[in-house]
Amino acid sequence: MHHVEMNEQFSCSCADLWSVVGTLDRVDWVPGIDTAELIGDMRHMKMAGDQNLVEQIFHHDNDSMTIEYGVVESAVGLQHHRARLQLLSNPDGCILNWTLEAEPDAFGPAIEKMMRDSLIGIHQILGDQTASTTPA
Repeated sequence: MHHVEMNEQFSCSCADLWSVVGTLDRVDWVPGIDTAELIGDMRHMKMAGDQNLVEQIFHHDNDSMTIEYGVVESAVGLQHHRARLQLLSNPDGCILNWTLEAEPDAFGPAIEKMMRDSLIGIHQILGDQTASTTPA
C-alpha cells in the first residue's frame, strides 16, 4: 500500500482555505477533474476523456476543518483509496495536512503528483505565493 503525507503552509486564514477545499463540489483546484456533483455522501466527478470517478465522503466537519474520503468507483483500477485533509491554524496562516493511502502501489507516483499539483492550484486560486508542497 502506498502512503503519502503532505503538510503545506498557506499565508491565508484557515477560513479562506476551507472555502476552497471544504466546498465538496468545488474542484477547480484539482487537475484533471472537470466537474463534481455531490449526491448524498457520494461525490461524482467527471474527468477529461469522459472518465468518471466516485468518492465517498466519510467525514466532513466545518468546525475541525476536516474531510475524510475515499474512491469507491474508478475507471483506472484503484483497489483502495482513502484520504484525509485537515486544516491547522498557525502564526503564519494555515497548514493543510493531507494524508492518503492507495493500492496498488503503482498508482503512488501519479497520485503524489496530483496532490502536489492540487496544492499549487490552491495557492494560485488564493493568490498565495508561499507554495512549498512539502512531504511530511
